[in-house]
Amino acid sequence: MEQNPPVGRRILIVDDDPQVRATIGERLHDWGFEAVEADSGHAGLMRIIFDSGRHPIQGVLLDLHMPILGGMAVLHEMREQHPNIPVIVMSDVNEIHAAREAVKQGAREYVLKPFDPELLKTKCLRVFFQ
Repeated sequence: MEQNPPVGRRILIVDDDPQVRATIGERLHDWGFEAVEADSGHAGLMRIIFDSGRHPIQGVLLDLHMPILGGMAVLHEMREQHPNIPVIVMSDVNEIHAAREAVKQGAREYVLKPFDPELLKTKCLRVFFQ
């Protein structure tokens, strides 16, 4: 039997690439999540704070390679300020060492671009449904 997330579980996609955000958002929606987006590390952190009262973010898909405030800096800030929000980091396949380092630094899991949709689904259900 396939496990579905509770309706309304909000997942924040933090990536500077609008196509990546749209693609992942569509998939998350298909899997029963509510996807929200941020186009930078700073915007992602602000979204978590802004949404914390009424409808909090319950998981983050975080790109490691963004300009200005990169994914590792966002991850460190989240571990300090929002340690209960699970994070899955995203990285290019040729940067697997960075993704593994992010897991050592507190991310729950990583996925590599280009994505395998079934692997992404499995990891999202496992990490964000706990």
